[in-house]
Amino acid sequence: MTTQKIKAADPLLFKERSTPDLSFITVPDVDNAYALQADPRCDSAALPQGIENLEGKRVIEIPVFETITHYLMSKEGADKRLTLYSFLNDLLRRDRLSGIVGFPVLNRIINKQICNFTDFRYWELDRHEFIADISVTLTLKSKEGPREWKGVLVCYCGFTHQFYLTVEELVKRTDRAEEGYVPLDNHLIQIYKGYQIDQEAEMMWFRYRLREALNDPSKRKARELAAAMGLKVIRLPIYEHKGLNSILFFEAGTLLVGADRIEKDEDGHEIIYKDDHGEPMEIPANTIVINENRVEEEYEDFPIFHECYHFEKHYKAFRLQKLTSSDTRVIRRTKITIDINTKHKDHLFLMENQADRAAHGLWMPATDTKCRIMEKLGKAGTYRHNGELYEAVGSSVAYQLSVPHFRMRARMIQLGFPEAKGILHYIERKRIRPFAFDPESLRAEELTFVITPAKIKNLCKESDEFRAVADSKKYVYAEGHMVFNDPMFVSGTKDSYKLTDFAIANVDVCCLRFVRIYVQKNLGEYVLGRMYMDAEYVERTMFYLKDYMKAPDTSTEFAAKRAYKAAFPLNFKEAVEMLKKQSRTHKGESTNEHIAEYMHMATRTFTDALSNPAMHMKPDFVLALCLYFKLPDWLGLLLFRRAGAMLDEDNPRHAAFMHILRAQSCDGLVAADEYLKSQGLDPLNW
Repeated sequence: MTTQKIKAADPLLFKERSTPDLSFITVPDVDNAYALQADPRCDSAALPQGIENLEGKRVIEIPVFETITHYLMSKEGADKRLTLYSFLNDLLRRDRLSGIVGFPVLNRIINKQICNFTDFRYWELDRHEFIADISVTLTLKSKEGPREWKGVLVCYCGFTHQFYLTVEELVKRTDRAEEGYVPLDNHLIQIYKGYQIDQEAEMMWFRYRLREALNDPSKRKARELAAAMGLKVIRLPIYEHKGLNSILFFEAGTLLVGADRIEKDEDGHEIIYKDDHGEPMEIPANTIVINENRVEEEYEDFPIFHECYHFEKHYKAFRLQKLTSSDTRVIRRTKITIDINTKHKDHLFLMENQADRAAHGLWMPATDTKCRIMEKLGKAGTYRHNGELYEAVGSSVAYQLSVPHFRMRARMIQLGFPEAKGILHYIERKRIRPFAFDPESLRAEELTFVITPAKIKNLCKESDEFRAVADSKKYVYAEGHMVFNDPMFVSGTKDSYKLTDFAIANVDVCCLRFVRIYVQKNLGEYVLGRMYMDAEYVERTMFYLKDYMKAPDTSTEFAAKRAYKAAFPLNFKEAVEMLKKQSRTHKGESTNEHIAEYMHMATRTFTDALSNPAMHMKPDFVLALCLYFKLPDWLGLLLFRRAGAMLDEDNPRHAAFMHILRAQSCDGLVAADEYLKSQGLDPLNW
């Protein structure tokens, strides 16, 4: 990603329409085809749907990762299983097994015919060690005949020079979650939510006796944290790096170094500098190598923080894979084809997401950063809309923390300020005006209202539908947006269109929304790449607004939507009746019989539910109705409000419902249940 330096200006006020720049800010090249995820998931290795490779094909590479359970049950782990059997037989010989299971055991030996290992759960102890709770079912002899007993073997495991496992005890059950242990997945990766990684990042400053950094930005030196952790940081030009910014060496290794970079001349033309071959260099253990071919010294903090988190939290995962470094080029991989019906996981992707979130958390600790944001919000003057307010706050806090604008925007989104999605955007190296929107319209990270002229050209080549929209002049390009061509929303001429004050404060009601496709850039690295118009959203919205848009006073989507909301009944049953009349098919308007059949209910039960708040206030019931009518998200949420069933985005199930409304409203009940299952949630039930 290219960067540029821009001139200094006062970051404290943002009352004017101008967008002052800051001296230290690095601006990503917005003409680049890719955008980083602002708030990646940190608790799941599931890949986003619809991933493509750089060539636009549905074939990608994923790492081939060993699981700890497979290792324990494989031929290679036979000695560890022998340890388990030896422990059980030792209990038997000492006559302690009878006391644990609660009856006299008559067996002479415990072997695999008697002992079945049924489940494996893993829990973090520290950087090197973890607990393995191995569920066992024992079929034991007793005076009354064979008896089955279920319990848990508690094992302490870890990595020194090699993997070790010791059995501590056999108990009837354990409850590690209640005891506060952090769960590990089958690849020994922590299962964390984003806020938990923020907490871990703050604890790292505390643990390594650099607690002043928690409240003092001048103390947040990445190299000082690395040194406190026993890590050495060196800068080398990594040869044939395949986009790597940094590598962490857990153990000593060899690295090829040499020139391998791309620079631009004064005219913007690319110049490639690459040596004929790389020179091998020995790298000592516990070393972070920053790639000089990609990262300038003044911008090395983020990759150092990233590798520090790998060192602190992912040592066990890398050791399980017999990897001596975080160099993704040496990881075994396989090619897979992405399709709608197959769910894939990439555990390197999960670790990279966690390390990126932690790097933000180390650079901008959650507690201090959120306090700074809240303080400035509390002291803020009057602004015309939330976009201006949050840009003033964001640019000011970025100045205090000496962080790039795009990192500040991402951190604000992570900390619960979705308004930041409309701030600190750059088009062709110039900052565009901040904008405001209904947060529901941009809840998914792949959705955006911002598009560059270069991407518009590409879309016109790739999409007949979008080219028709652009050629019709129904929408025109203004300040990074495709806006409805109406004096209420846009002013000026073709060469200098500008959003009106109303439009810049309400881009969701007058601008096209785009979906960005996830693209695999490198192994374990997925970025937001190619874009397409959210045509299905537009189609469903027009379906419900078409009658209003025929009238002269409500001929625009904005006016029609406002009129529709005003006419939408306040009573839930009446609201459903209105939707039934609108959703006509070739068989006529929808009936209670049709809807009841779709929802697997008796017609009488469904009819009664429409008047029974105890029933229609159930979010599952309302979501099923939204899926039947194929409601766009804005109308689906309106129906939820009429039902009195409010969704809370902090509730995992409700957050999943919001995703379904936003991204799968036309896909039906089966697809909704599949998505809920992929999130570890129960299927719809009303």
